[in-house]
Amino acid sequence: MPSFIQWVAIIGIIAVLTGFAIEVRRWKTSGMMVGKYQRKLRIALVLLVEILFVMMLVGAWVASRGNIITELIYWTICVFLGLMIIVLAMLDLRAVLRGYASYNKQIREIMREDERK
Repeated sequence: MPSFIQWVAIIGIIAVLTGFAIEVRRWKTSGMMVGKYQRKLRIALVLLVEILFVMMLVGAWVASRGNIITELIYWTICVFLGLMIIVLAMLDLRAVLRGYASYNKQIREIMREDERK
């Protein structure tokens, strides 16, 4: 029977895939203001998060083997994936903020033009 952390991983996998499927559907139907760069970032983020959830599933098996080198490699990979997720999330946030600033600038320009008329 799966442990608590494995159940969390299974639910996490399903939740992330569902959320990503909804986001991809929005990309196709509504033409949201998400550029190619941001889409690539989000796809990479989803893949890394899914890999991390799979690592959570495998973790019990790795720990039960009792090999210190295997555990060290496992945890090194987990830390590296976690750091990569943080970096990509920050890049995505920067892209969102740039898009928001650009959108606000466009709105201000439109409002200035309306005031002049």
